[in-house]
Amino acid sequence: MADEGGVAHAVDEKEKRRRKQANRMGKVLSKVWALKGSEAFQEERHAASKEGHALDLTTIGQKIDAQKYRLGKHGWEDFARDLGGVYNRHIARKTKHAKQAAIHIQTVKDLLGHRDKSLADLAKGFTPSEAPVSSSLKKRKASEDLENNRITRKRPSTAQPAGGGDQEGELTLKDREVRALESLEAFIEENGGSKEQVAGFRSRVTRKPSDRRYDINFYNSSGRRFRSMVEVGRFLNIIKADSRPKRKATFNKKKPKTSREKENEKKKLRRELERLRKAHQRAIKSLDDFINDQKESRYPMEDLILMEEDEAQHGKKPITQSTCTAARIPDIKGFPDIPQHCIPDLLMTWDFLCTFHKTLNLEPISLDDFASALTYKPPEDVNGDDIQAPPVYLAEAHLGLLKLLVSDRQSDEWWWSILETQETENPEAKILAAEEKEEDGKAAAIKVDMEALLADDEDPLITNSWLASLEDVGKMNSTQADALTNAIKTALHVVANKWVGAYLRKALKMLKQNDLKDTKRAIVWLVEKVKEARPDLSSRSVRESRMMEIRAKVVEDAKQQMDKLEASAPIVKEEDLVSDVEESDEESDDSDDEEMGDAEKQGSKKAGDADAKDDSEMPSSYIPPRPSPTLVDLLLPPFKPNQNSEFLNPFTWSQLAGGAACRILHRMKRLRNEVDDALRASHDLPQLTVAQRREREAVSASRIFTECCAVIDGESPGETAVKHLCSGDDYLDLAPIQRLCILRIMIEAAYDTVRVQQVVDGNFKQRINALKALEAEERKAKSDAKKKATAAEKAAREQLTAEVQNKFLEEKRAEIRKVNEGSNEFTEEFMESLADDDILEDEEIKADYTALPGPESFSKIEVNKMVARMQQEAAFETHSVRVLTMEELLEQEKEQLKAMEEQLANLVAENPDTDAMDRDTSRAIDRLKRNVEKAKEATETLPENRQSAILVLRDAIADGTIKVLKSAIREAKLAKLTGEDETTGGVWALGLMRDAVLELENAKNHKKVADAQKDLVAKRNRCFIRNVPIGQDRFRNRFWHFDRDEHSHFWTETDYVIIEDSSKEPQTKSAGFLDLERVKEHVFLGTNDEEEDMIGNNEKGAFLKFSRQEYHSSGLDACLAKKNWGCHATEKSIRTLIKDLDSRGVRENELKSKLKETLEENVGEKPEGSKELGAEGSADDTAVTLTSGDEDAFKGLMETEDIASNSSISIETLEGLQSGIGAEVRVRVIVDGSKEPAISRYENGKITAFRKREEIVEPEGGDESEEEDEEKEKPAPTTRETHDWQATTDRGHTYWLPGPELLESICRFVKWSNKEKGYFEFDAAFHTYRNPLGRHCGRAADAPYSSSPMVFARYMVKREQELYTKLKNKNYDNNWGGKSGARAVWTNSMKDYTFDFRSAKDGLLTLENAFFELMDGIPSDDGPSGKELLENPATRDDIELESLDSKSIHGLWNSLASRAVFYEIVNNCKTTGFLALAFDLLCRNTTAYLAAHKLLNVKVEPVHQPITRSTRRPNAWQQANQEAGW
Repeated sequence: MADEGGVAHAVDEKEKRRRKQANRMGKVLSKVWALKGSEAFQEERHAASKEGHALDLTTIGQKIDAQKYRLGKHGWEDFARDLGGVYNRHIARKTKHAKQAAIHIQTVKDLLGHRDKSLADLAKGFTPSEAPVSSSLKKRKASEDLENNRITRKRPSTAQPAGGGDQEGELTLKDREVRALESLEAFIEENGGSKEQVAGFRSRVTRKPSDRRYDINFYNSSGRRFRSMVEVGRFLNIIKADSRPKRKATFNKKKPKTSREKENEKKKLRRELERLRKAHQRAIKSLDDFINDQKESRYPMEDLILMEEDEAQHGKKPITQSTCTAARIPDIKGFPDIPQHCIPDLLMTWDFLCTFHKTLNLEPISLDDFASALTYKPPEDVNGDDIQAPPVYLAEAHLGLLKLLVSDRQSDEWWWSILETQETENPEAKILAAEEKEEDGKAAAIKVDMEALLADDEDPLITNSWLASLEDVGKMNSTQADALTNAIKTALHVVANKWVGAYLRKALKMLKQNDLKDTKRAIVWLVEKVKEARPDLSSRSVRESRMMEIRAKVVEDAKQQMDKLEASAPIVKEEDLVSDVEESDEESDDSDDEEMGDAEKQGSKKAGDADAKDDSEMPSSYIPPRPSPTLVDLLLPPFKPNQNSEFLNPFTWSQLAGGAACRILHRMKRLRNEVDDALRASHDLPQLTVAQRREREAVSASRIFTECCAVIDGESPGETAVKHLCSGDDYLDLAPIQRLCILRIMIEAAYDTVRVQQVVDGNFKQRINALKALEAEERKAKSDAKKKATAAEKAAREQLTAEVQNKFLEEKRAEIRKVNEGSNEFTEEFMESLADDDILEDEEIKADYTALPGPESFSKIEVNKMVARMQQEAAFETHSVRVLTMEELLEQEKEQLKAMEEQLANLVAENPDTDAMDRDTSRAIDRLKRNVEKAKEATETLPENRQSAILVLRDAIADGTIKVLKSAIREAKLAKLTGEDETTGGVWALGLMRDAVLELENAKNHKKVADAQKDLVAKRNRCFIRNVPIGQDRFRNRFWHFDRDEHSHFWTETDYVIIEDSSKEPQTKSAGFLDLERVKEHVFLGTNDEEEDMIGNNEKGAFLKFSRQEYHSSGLDACLAKKNWGCHATEKSIRTLIKDLDSRGVRENELKSKLKETLEENVGEKPEGSKELGAEGSADDTAVTLTSGDEDAFKGLMETEDIASNSSISIETLEGLQSGIGAEVRVRVIVDGSKEPAISRYENGKITAFRKREEIVEPEGGDESEEEDEEKEKPAPTTRETHDWQATTDRGHTYWLPGPELLESICRFVKWSNKEKGYFEFDAAFHTYRNPLGRHCGRAADAPYSSSPMVFARYMVKREQELYTKLKNKNYDNNWGGKSGARAVWTNSMKDYTFDFRSAKDGLLTLENAFFELMDGIPSDDGPSGKELLENPATRDDIELESLDSKSIHGLWNSLASRAVFYEIVNNCKTTGFLALAFDLLCRNTTAYLAAHKLLNVKVEPVHQPITRSTRRPNAWQQANQEAGW
């Protein structure tokens, strides 16, 4: 009994928990039911779930009432799925209630989340699957619902469970559907099937609104409907299709009575048959067209997905980053002395200078010559002003950029950037900071009763005494702790006010705790308050009433400050006033002072360091610290130069470029700081401190610019180059990367100029017009292609119709012949002359002929086949093409050989007597024998040739260019892969040969279209906006082509593959591919991005992944990454790239098309009869190229007489060489032979092959006069054997060198590589460059010498003459132009004897001394030297060499210090440019002196500076009021 009672109790408990669960679910459902807009989700009657999940809230309520949810967690999970599925169904299907469902699902998540968060996730992520419902079933359901709603509007609170009714009339629709499925299963089993065959079926029962009867339909898993169980049985092949009762056929027994009626019946049937036939043909055609139009190709598709599919399906070896197309070894790997990671900056710089050459007035230069000029280093043993100076192109480029920059108003933003400070940008900030600091200094630090302190009487003399001892406390810094202690102790010995004494002792205790800052503030506050409350201490007579008012005000102010102090602040209490405490304190103070020693002093020092550290932790301004003026800044005028300034000349361009780059970098630092602050403000991050700001500014160059300005090994090449030039050092001492950085920085500023922006805007508008014209041409080409395709389709349909008609007529003609053979009704002549019209005279035949298919009756497939056949015939220029496989071709050749052998045997058998054989028969036999022999020989040699030709054909089809296709077809013809077809009179061809010929026709058509658009494409490309890559491969490695570069050059940009450890053994490298594996340290360079400025704490991981992918695909670091750059220059290399690309991929298909188009356009096909020419020799088509075996030829070359007499060839250098193949050479290629000497280009390379050829030698004596005997026979020209060697250069070119040129090239390379003394390439193209556009360096003949000391000396003589003629008016009797003759001696020496830098410098100093004396020079004193003034940062900022104040100019210099600095700069400078800047300063000061003393005959333009300015450091008001052009 106990056990039974326990079981009953457990059952009751379980039932109780089940009801409790149902109540909780009902509460959740009630809240959801009551939501606004829930009517759309309360009932769903037009859909059903496959798994039986609820699709509306009513069904969920019914399941709760029926307690269908399991008890416990599983039941709640089912409930969450059902409840979430109601809304997710609408969201997934995007119904009109989807927006409301999204709002409700959030409420459902919140309700379920209170119980368990996992339930909320289930509700959010579950979407029920629905069974398909046909449109007719929806209509029936709608009608049924309408009828049910009309009958009854009342809904029961709960629904009865399925199967709840026992009687037929009480069954619901769901019960009827269940019974229908049961009946179907029973029906299938009765007919020999099984239940499993209908396991996926479902039934649908609806009630017809007309007669209220039930209609049952069955659906399989695919949604197909069956109206009865019999249809299901037929579908499952259980019931035969012919098992239904057949209706008995009835026939009209009435027969035609007459032959006329019979004929009419035939005609009627014939017409009906024709109508049905045409309708059938139209239906077939429509179906074929639909299939062809709807067919979608999977390609092109995503490249990486395609690679994965190939690997999975075909087992192909996966292509990696190390074996992709871009990883192919390029022809050009870089430039000498230019690091690999700087190649993109080199390309960008060169491309900018070429693209905007008109804006810069700069004649473009080739990329190789630009790299040579950038890396030029003059030889030490070759003298000459033109050789020791920088290349003319660099001078012209820098001057063009400088003139563009200084003439643009945008340059004002960076020219004055080095003068910017926080005060100049915001002068109010300084005042506010000072006021804030002053208020902080006056704040209280110790709590004291100020009223009691002032009430304690004290002799005014004593008060003034201790106030005087504390007077200097406010001026003490954080390191003067001892001085502060002594001051407080001195005041303690004097003070008589007990409250003040206690206050000072508290302050002294604070000082012992290393709280120096608060101690200082407390003392200053006390002094200020006492002075303010006791105005009588200053010997003024103040009324008593006024004294009380002031004291009350001070007391009130002190109370307010005491209230603001923290509770932990020291407090002066009454018990602190006891005298013995005072004495003990003093004694303890003395003892403490004695014991403090070095330890306390060290603590004070640490406190000072802490204060200094606190200053570095203060928020920093976005304006970088103002740099100390450079030597260039000291020599430049105080105004910004313009493009016509005299000191902007060939002498000073390098120094001005350094000064401009310095200012641009400083401006970029400020902009970078502003960006940092804006990013941090947008993410609510604290402002950067001074230390953080300075740390970022130290690496700002690598954060602003790209790879060439990155900090490497602790140095920034850009910043070091700027310091080098601004310090007066030579430009040629810079490394190539530093020269590139200077250009790169200036170009960065040039992009912001108005003129460049105007050019880009103009190009943009012109590009739009060019694109419109190009689009119109493309539309025309498409229209023409469409018309051509339409015409081809029309011709194909007509051809098909003609073939059908001809076939029909031939069949009828054969039938007539057969009938006539039995009847002999017609003669043989009549049958031979039987025409088509004669055949069609018969009405029945004519009716059948008329019923034949017309042009529009043929399907698309048939038409396409005919079009392809017609294209083949047109491509082969024949009327018939028969395509064969290789097996059919071999079988055909065997049959031909067999036929020839049989024919030969028959002829021999018919004519056994060879003597009696006639001539024709003998010739026929001989011809057959030769043909048989050739055929047998071909069977032995052709297989290998054909295999090679097939491979070439496949490569040519993949290449797709005209030149390669023609060459492959030519080789295929030699391999007999095509020929004349004797059976049809047309042509037979191998299938691959047919494809190649068709591809050639397509390539020709594309070439015609491209040629038609060539001018428009060139016009579009001239409208430059920015360079974009021509495409990407599957790994997104980019490919570039530059318009100004050689037309066959394609650059690749490839990511390196990062490996973890370089010490591991490298993997086996694939042949023909680069080694791209690098460790992380060798890939990343520069400074990492400041990611904390751009991300929040929650999104860090996602952002890091995004940001790093911008630099390297591995995502290992957030900084710049090096990439491998290379150039594919040869046609063979480019075609290898095209072959590697997979046209099924999206990116590679586009890249391959562009490569082929560019290759077809640029490389193209050589015109007929053209030959490849070498540097000095010509090619011979009959010559055979060999890669070895030139030893005898090379030896014979060395023994010729011409070699010994050639001064360019060194026999000692060539000793030991046995062969020319493999020798390294430096080839001289003549670029322009019209000039003297000829302009040449030099390329390094290697000899790879040689050849023998026959050279025609003209006979001697060809210049004989005409008076000689004309009948005398002239000697015929002879031939001789000569040799050429092939040189393949590093630039991707190939040249054929004759013997002497080969030896010269070998010797030239040895001299160049060893830097042999006296060797210099005077005729190099970059060295002979001249700029006809701008001529910034003067005339073409003078450009190389424009910066020489000799030209500078003559320039000084010219300017001296202009100035002295005005200076002598002040003092005719002078030592310079007087009887001493010093001026004449100086002038002659400058004109005739100044050939070096030292002479020019001495001449400048001599002229300065003369002008100094002419303008009443100031006597010398013992002031600091120029070196001391320059090395002292405090005095360097105040140096001013310019004469600014026109009213107070009394000499050449405003002070002797200025002259000392001038002498220091000139004496230590190393370049003519610095001398030119110093001389220009000298001329400006002289002109200012002449203007101040009214010695000028013409009106002088005022200096572009306000009179109030006495230094180069203007404040904000002065900058804002500068005139235009400052």
